[in-house]
Amino acid sequence: MTASAAVTATFIGLRQFRQARQLEFEDKRAFIVPRLTVNKEDEFPRVYLVIRNAGDMPAKNVILDFEVNQVWHWVKPANFPFLREFGGITVIAPGDEMSYFVGEIRMDNTLFNDITNRDVTGIGSFDHPIFKGERVADDFRLSLSDQRYKSNPKSS
Repeated sequence: MTASAAVTATFIGLRQFRQARQLEFEDKRAFIVPRLTVNKEDEFPRVYLVIRNAGDMPAKNVILDFEVNQVWHWVKPANFPFLREFGGITVIAPGDEMSYFVGEIRMDNTLFNDITNRDVTGIGSFDHPIFKGERVADDFRLSLSDQRYKSNPKSS
């Protein structure tokens, strides 16, 4: 009887530990919020991708993966630090944001001009600041057509 009570107590303790760890994972983390903005002060409207950390922890190795075959920029070469091939943004502190020029809406940018009436989608990911070796990934949808940002968070 004592052995089964010890096994039961161990099982309950492990389950509580896992639940506490999951709550900490969900509560204490960065939250990457990418959005598109337009500056209309110049001759042609200039589109910027702004990446903000809206969480309470630093986001490390921030990578944005855009869906394949989407025209989301008109900058050549597209050597943005947030792309996987360039290693990701080293760190974004809580409350900080970074802005990147991605193109102008002009007559000769017909493919890029489509960004004004369609969504750009992808996945933003970063290293979890507490649990080393774990990455957090959130779907994103960027839109200039409705001036809103929507996301469908999913942690992995």
